[in-house]
Amino acid sequence: MRSILAALTLLSLTACNSIDVSTVVPSFWDDNQSRSIINSYQLATNFDCAQPQAAQAQRIVLELQWFQLYSESKGMLQKDVIKLIQPMQTTAKEWADRENPSEGYCKLKKTIMTTQAKTASSAVLGRF
Repeated sequence: MRSILAALTLLSLTACNSIDVSTVVPSFWDDNQSRSIINSYQLATNFDCAQPQAAQAQRIVLELQWFQLYSESKGMLQKDVIKLIQPMQTTAKEWADRENPSEGYCKLKKTIMTTQAKTASSAVLGRF
């Protein structure tokens, strides 16, 4: 009986060790992340398609890069917020890399980016 109990205890400890805590436990409120995601949202909202687009899109790319680097530096329990901004990073990077995008392209990207930023900011600010 004692050996069965020892085996079950060992098995349960081994199973608990294989759980990735960063996928189960959400990250907590962070003032810097909150500020950065709102900065990204504001940059997307105020994007002016009549002005040169590359520099504006690059500012969004850099703000999202700051958010990612800061979150990675905080540690493993930040994977949830990093995952939130990945769609925004893809959209912003494609936008910044495009040569001479049309105004129609700009308006579509602005709508997509604004929606993504609103969703991400709601999630980041909704943490406790």
